[in-house]
Amino acid sequence: MRQPEYFKIQQGLVSGSIEGFFCETIVTCEGIQKIDRAEVLSSMTLTSTRENMQNEVGEDVIKITIKPEMPKRKPLHPEVLSRLQAALKVGMRVLGAPRIGGVRIEDPNNVIYFQEVTNSVAQSERLDRYHKAAMAIEGRGVGFAQIYSLAAKLAQRADVRELWYKSLGRTKDVHEENAVKRAVAEWADGDTIAAHIGYGIDFLCTEDNASKSNVNSIFNKENRDWLNEHFSVQIIGLSDLAKMI
Repeated sequence: MRQPEYFKIQQGLVSGSIEGFFCETIVTCEGIQKIDRAEVLSSMTLTSTRENMQNEVGEDVIKITIKPEMPKRKPLHPEVLSRLQAALKVGMRVLGAPRIGGVRIEDPNNVIYFQEVTNSVAQSERLDRYHKAAMAIEGRGVGFAQIYSLAAKLAQRADVRELWYKSLGRTKDVHEENAVKRAVAEWADGDTIAAHIGYGIDFLCTEDNASKSNVNSIFNKENRDWLNEHFSVQIIGLSDLAKMI
């Protein structure tokens, strides 16, 4: 029975003795139901806007916002929404994992994301750490690299050149659809770790041991060791966290 561990962690979050965070990818990537992932992502279109502004030290900044639209995306599954609401209720906050054209959770009142000064030096440094970590993860063939590689193979087979996400609609059977499902989950995992590094979070708590994915997961033992060596990422399980409170 792990109920005592769950309760201890919940109480730690509520009391503020520990700070909890989760990455937006739980909604933006994995919030797309598995059966719909290929169709939804391939339906995406992008629009852009440009804004002239100043940063915290008065320097002129050009802000270009690329907004994605996914017309075939369905509302969050009630179970996912319930978990999201429960996490926010105990004080957890959302970490951003930005990509060009990436989806974000609507937060008009600035209450769910970890807050930082927009266009500040601290934000710039955080984003730099995030992108460097994400690129390093992709360089190992895991994280976002898997969905991008799969899309490239589908495009090559069809002999077309197009934006990568459009190619995900070219799956021909259940095996290829399942490959998209797994690749989206791996994309979410890789960006979660990169976000963790970007924000400088002390511990990454997960029960994902990559038992089914082996070398194709950022969470396998070899990649965990690499993350610890190069980025000082400390990955722990729920039992480990409970013992620390």
